[in-house]
Amino acid sequence: MKRSFFKVCALFLSLLALSVMVKAEVKLPSIFSDNMVMQQQTDVAIWGKASANSSVSIKTSWNGKSYTTRAVNDGSWKLKVSTPVAGGPYTVTISDGK
Repeated sequence: MKRSFFKVCALFLSLLALSVMVKAEVKLPSIFSDNMVMQQQTDVAIWGKASANSSVSIKTSWNGKSYTTRAVNDGSWKLKVSTPVAGGPYTVTISDGK
């Protein structure tokens, strides 16, 4: 009975560790949020953190354009996107592919 309990615990812990390792997400500073306003007709910087050396892509709804960069060793990344004339609402989708 004890042996099977330890096997179940070991399996649970290994699955938990795997889910933590597999979990990748892009993190943005609090300046980026719902209903934010960006300067029109300029290049706006967007930055954040992701897994080290992962590819980060940004897609803008106003022109359907995709921008891509790679996070450096500490996970930081930064891109500039071209903004349209005033209007909207628009969306910005940021992904590391996961």
